[in-house]
Amino acid sequence: MINENRIPYFITLLMSFFFLAIGLLINERVLIPWLIPHGDYTLTSRYLLSFFSYAFIALSIVGFLFGKKKEINFLLLNTFVIFLTFLVLDLIISKGAWFKARALPVRNSHALLHHANSKNATGPIEYLDRKIMYYTNSLGYRDSKIRNVEKKTSAKERVVFFGDSWTEAVGIDYLDAYPHLFESIANQNNRQIEVLNGGVHSHSPFMYYRRLKIFLDEGYTTDKVIVMLDPSDIHDEGWFLANTDDTSVFSSQPESLFSYIFPTISGMIAKIVTSKFPGKLADLEISLQIKKGGLAKYDGILMGKSMTEYQAQFENEAKATKETTLVYVRGHGTDFPKLYADYGKKGIERTEQYFIKIAELCKKNNIQFYIGLYPWPYHLRFRDKPQTYKNTFLEMAKRNRFQVMDFFAPLMEIKNWQDYYLDSGQDVHVNEKGHAVVAQAMYKMVYENNAQKTKTEAKGP
Repeated sequence: MINENRIPYFITLLMSFFFLAIGLLINERVLIPWLIPHGDYTLTSRYLLSFFSYAFIALSIVGFLFGKKKEINFLLLNTFVIFLTFLVLDLIISKGAWFKARALPVRNSHALLHHANSKNATGPIEYLDRKIMYYTNSLGYRDSKIRNVEKKTSAKERVVFFGDSWTEAVGIDYLDAYPHLFESIANQNNRQIEVLNGGVHSHSPFMYYRRLKIFLDEGYTTDKVIVMLDPSDIHDEGWFLANTDDTSVFSSQPESLFSYIFPTISGMIAKIVTSKFPGKLADLEISLQIKKGGLAKYDGILMGKSMTEYQAQFENEAKATKETTLVYVRGHGTDFPKLYADYGKKGIERTEQYFIKIAELCKKNNIQFYIGLYPWPYHLRFRDKPQTYKNTFLEMAKRNRFQVMDFFAPLMEIKNWQDYYLDSGQDVHVNEKGHAVVAQAMYKMVYENNAQKTKTEAKGP
């Protein structure tokens, strides 16, 4: 640390002004959009953001009031030097990752949707070892290019998709994603349809309902709405969104500012924190873990094990490492009693609640509504066991007379299913081959079989 007899008072004043400016600028309108335009969030962000802002403002006030005191001189100077040292070290260690972290113009925060894609934007999005150029249209939906979407389509029919990263098709070029392939197959069969892909990573039924309502309230029309339910939706509804309702709004809550100013150093700290603290504290870093592919870790560890061994290892690992975050168990709220109690029951109830709302909106606007169910590698790995997740929502669909499309069957028919998922089945998202299977099956269900309302008993895989 710096420890001289005295530093000029005007330097103390300059540092005080610096801290005051930084403290005031750490907000959702200035520094935050600049540092984090893609709008990733965690539960801790609100408090961390406030801490940084108030701490810098407090330092500036102390500097203005007591800056002539030797102790205050060196408190401000040392803080300033530490701040700059961390910044320079991180830039050197990460080879410019600070700038890379900001180079994602597609992502953004949203008051009603928590996060969304920016309108008419383009930029590279990385997932696993893939770097894909994204384009969004005037609605902020992923598209093949930047374009204006008319309120009423000139095609014979419009189909709108809602879903999470599976539907957004992370790691996949838009032309190879199942919504576009579905459109291509339909048009090759002279259907003359237009598809809008409203999939956004980490969205869930609460957001699907809001997105459809915004779409209709703004005067847009569609003939069909297809909502692709992801196993992780149950967790997101039952955990992160458990206390939200139709009046809820989201303030901008970026992932900790520290992790973007110092991305490499903070990553090292995150590993230490998540290894030392159990459960809920580690869960607060969930979005960082998801971005790094942590979602697939548990499936990767347990390839080939029976469900009993799977559950036993899940419990044992949680006790042994104290770092079993919801990243590992995010898609299993219907599979294990503890997870069902923690968030599964609530998530299922909220999912049904918002599917009913979507169905009511569709009925009011003369729109056909479909729900799609698809498996994660976990379900394919244990295909001989009861498919609790699928059965839960087949029963829900039957109870509410929803039209449902079951994509378990076409994917379970594939013997070497790992070749149809990213990272050879270590990741939960299908690859180009998997998207093609889904698109072909979807066309048959929607236009050839008309996705008849489920009449089957919800039992067996």
